[in-house]
Amino acid sequence: MRKHIIYAQLSEEGAKDPITFFYRRDGKNEYLFSCHYQKSIYDYFMNGKSPDQLYRCKDWRKNARLSHLINGTLKKHLDSIRDDHYAG
Repeated sequence: MRKHIIYAQLSEEGAKDPITFFYRRDGKNEYLFSCHYQKSIYDYFMNGKSPDQLYRCKDWRKNARLSHLINGTLKKHLDSIRDDHYAG
């Protein structure tokens, strides 16, 4: 099992923001944020992506929704996660 990944889960039915993002580090899940459901975003993150994988493999740039999410909302979380990962 990978130790450091960002993954998406569908929230309970009827929730305002049905996709919830978590960061799994050393077996602990840390809540990041929630957003409205978009199939391409959920499909991309449902199996998890490591922060390093997002920096190295920029296949998400081909999808405007993913690009907007990763360059916007997720970028501030990725920077702090990456700093924490290399500091400890």
